[in-house]
Amino acid sequence: MFAQHSRKRGVRVRRGGFTLLEVLLVLAILVVLATLAVGVFGGAQQRANIDAAKHDVTEIANAMERFKFFNKQWPENFEALQDPPNGMDAVTWGGPYLKHTFVDPWGNPYIIGSVDQYDAKIEILSSGPDRSQGTEDDISSFK
Repeated sequence: MFAQHSRKRGVRVRRGGFTLLEVLLVLAILVVLATLAVGVFGGAQQRANIDAAKHDVTEIANAMERFKFFNKQWPENFEALQDPPNGMDAVTWGGPYLKHTFVDPWGNPYIIGSVDQYDAKIEILSSGPDRSQGTEDDISSFK
């Protein structure tokens, strides 16, 4: 009986669980993976905003062209696409041509740009991700 007791003392019994080193290693791996995911998906959000703005400027330009087709004049502002302008009855107006607000994905209003009289097209602009008009990242219905 004494021999059995001494034998148990010499054997190290490992308890269940993880060592501090194993936990830190797993945390380090998770941090690296999270950093990579943020980098990949952060760019995806920017591309999605640009695509949404491109879609919006095209949709607004098309609505303005429909307005011109039915009313023989360009609308003076975006609100004329949603409600009849002063002095125009609802039947003659023929709208609404568009039902959404006129704010780009970055929170700036869309801009009515130039009118191409030859092709009867109108340019609608977004200031783009930098929120500054007249820079390279502006988004146009002409592009």
